[in-house]
Amino acid sequence: MLVPQFSGSSLCWAFLTAQRCSQSRTGLRREREERERERERERESRGAMLTKLSVLLFVGTVTGEHQAVCPNPTMEAKQGDDVILRCFLEPEFNLSASTVDWSRVDLYKRPPVHVYRSKKDDPRAQMDRYRDRTTLNHKELSRGNADLLISSVQPSDSGSYECYIPKLKVGCTIDLAVEKENQQSTTGPPEEDREPHRKVPVAAVAAGLVVVAAVVVGLIVFLVKRGKIQIG
Repeated sequence: MLVPQFSGSSLCWAFLTAQRCSQSRTGLRREREERERERERERESRGAMLTKLSVLLFVGTVTGEHQAVCPNPTMEAKQGDDVILRCFLEPEFNLSASTVDWSRVDLYKRPPVHVYRSKKDDPRAQMDRYRDRTTLNHKELSRGNADLLISSVQPSDSGSYECYIPKLKVGCTIDLAVEKENQQSTTGPPEEDREPHRKVPVAAVAAGLVVVAAVVVGLIVFLVKRGKIQIG
């Protein structure tokens, strides 16, 4: 039986070739495992993204994505004017069966200015200073409008007003500044009430001068007679 003879170099070449093949197979296996892990990470990332998107959609569905809009966040008025504080929902939402709270958020404990609940106004919680002075248009509530009319505003009405819808947890704020009426100056009476300057007659002035001259002449004559003044 013939036994193949291998030289040292041949054995070394065979060993290196086998080693390279083993390394190549190991590298391919690692590449496949890395690609598989990458695909797994992509699937997990997509799943997490879909989960977040589902949560956002759920929150949007619960809140209805409504927001309260106050188109005039700052307003100015004069004392005695009637003022409308505008507030509406976007998109439109029927507020007829919802609670609408108007309050002064710049005051302690945010006292109510006007409260609408159970499909009617509730004056019991209203501040005394606003009683019989505020009006909420009930017909406009069905269109999502919660505009508030304040009659005959006074400087004490200046402040921050919040329109808030508890059901939707949305609201907006308006800053109102009421200017006082112009008052007359107290430094003096009006020009038309001042007493006009009196004109002194010329004859009276002349008579006064004559009297003064006579007094001076008489005084000089008296002093001459007493020897106080010597003439010549």
